[in-house]
Amino acid sequence: MILRYPLKLFSIILFFIQINNTLGIIKKANVTESLEIIKKELKYSGEMTKSFDPSLYGYLKELNILNDNYSNVTLKERENPVFVTSVSDPFIPRVIVLLKSIIKNFPKSKIIVYDLGLKKSNVHKMKKVCNVIYRKFKFENYPNHVSNLKTYAFKALIIAEVLRDYKALWYLDSSLTFTKPNLKNVYTAMESKKSPYILHDNPNHGIIRATVNETFNYLPSNMTKLFEDKVPMYQAGFIYVVRNNELMKKVLKWYVLCSLEEDCISPKYSVRKCIDILKSRYGRNIGRCHRQDQSVINIILWNSYNGTIKEYTSGYNNFYKIKRHQKGKWKSLPFCKR
Repeated sequence: MILRYPLKLFSIILFFIQINNTLGIIKKANVTESLEIIKKELKYSGEMTKSFDPSLYGYLKELNILNDNYSNVTLKERENPVFVTSVSDPFIPRVIVLLKSIIKNFPKSKIIVYDLGLKKSNVHKMKKVCNVIYRKFKFENYPNHVSNLKTYAFKALIIAEVLRDYKALWYLDSSLTFTKPNLKNVYTAMESKKSPYILHDNPNHGIIRATVNETFNYLPSNMTKLFEDKVPMYQAGFIYVVRNNELMKKVLKWYVLCSLEEDCISPKYSVRKCIDILKSRYGRNIGRCHRQDQSVINIILWNSYNGTIKEYTSGYNNFYKIKRHQKGKWKSLPFCKR
């Protein structure tokens, strides 16, 4: 029988190995819920054609995303968020400029810097920068694909990790700099929004133009309306977040799950470089152009707020600038004794 049906037998063995691995991860994360309850919790909608792996449930518990007892965030807490960024060695010159702008405009604010792969000399210097809280991102705690920085799967996980400890945050890519010290008008505007997860910068191209179909298998949406209404895709590397129950249930939970599922955030053969996007900003997807974390969070927010873009975008763009090739030197930053 083994000789006649080797492939079938192998498939059966592989199936049971996968079940065992899934249950093992769930057990390790101290998950006591039944598999059916877990599957229900991981069901984004009835239109899903692909499901999230049950083993991912343990990560949600570990990150406190399933907690439904988050307290209200006061106005004072909203206006005093922690600033968060992440960096690997090639982006040190950029992040120095970002840090300088934060320290200059918000001298009393905490800045969390996640190390995505820094050499010892840069780690040593980063730990000495005033106001900086250094954190080494622990890739080993997550699925293998997260360690591939080109999947951008780390971003949602960093945001989730920080929100275990803080009630409000700015997450900033290294190409950002703040140009104003007073964000009172921005905070006032964001307070009126329904979404606790706010995007800011519109790169002027559509969600459909820069998202491959596989992501919609996990996060179904009205693709026809996204295309016909030319729904824009906002930058994912410049966001403001307030921690509350709505954030966890409607936004962060699905952002984290998709980031943990490689085929959701970074499907095979998708490419970040978009061919001729300047000639066709709101057209159909061409050449499997895909923006990973940016595609994912825009779909989730558009779905969560019924296509009302103003509910999850600030409408302000006069307090920052984006410069992809900005360069700074360590000596431009203030160093403090620790």
